[in-house]
Amino acid sequence: GCIGFAVDNATADLSFAVQPVVEPRSQMVVPLGKVEVTRCYISFVMSMLHLRGTDSVLNSALSQFEPALKDFINKELPEVACSQLEPLMEKQASAALSSVLVQLAPFLTSNPPLPPEPAARPGVSLVNWGSFPPAQLLRALVQRRPERVA
Repeated sequence: GCIGFAVDNATADLSFAVQPVVEPRSQMVVPLGKVEVTRCYISFVMSMLHLRGTDSVLNSALSQFEPALKDFINKELPEVACSQLEPLMEKQASAALSSVLVQLAPFLTSNPPLPPEPAARPGVSLVNWGSFPPAQLLRALVQRRPERVA
């Protein structure tokens, strides 16, 4: 036998909540924790359903069954789909965010302190960049138009 069907106007609307989590090394709170589906709404209209068997008696019985099966599918399948989709989406999305947190963790940790400035060495003269002509020009422009400096 075979089954033919058509679905019209299919929509799915899911809303999620993401629990914040503290990244252990940086103590920074980030929205990369457990995902929870807070709303699931699936809607569709099965506009056509044809069940066909191998002989005419079976076809006649199946054709009598089609309207009731189509009504049942239109009424019940969205709820069944949400009940199956919600845990799957929560598991997959939570795993994805957990993976992102692992990859992001090195960027969240504070940088180690910079080494101390080197001490001045006797006999070595330093360059005074303030006397460098382009630096003097830049300083003069900033002083004349401070509103232009971002």
